[in-house]
Amino acid sequence: MNQTYDFVIIGAGPAGLAAAMEAKKQKLSVLVLDEQPEAGGQIYRSVS
Repeated sequence: MNQTYDFVIIGAGPAGLAAAMEAKKQKLSVLVLDEQPEAGGQIYRSVS
């Protein structure tokens, strides 16, 4: 099945998540991709 999105954001760090939230406020469809299974970017990865 093919899916289309208005925005595809690569990186689920703070900037990527903020961009996704702003796009959703505008009623746009968004896909956020990241290499890790959890969002957070370097903030998530640097916490022990």
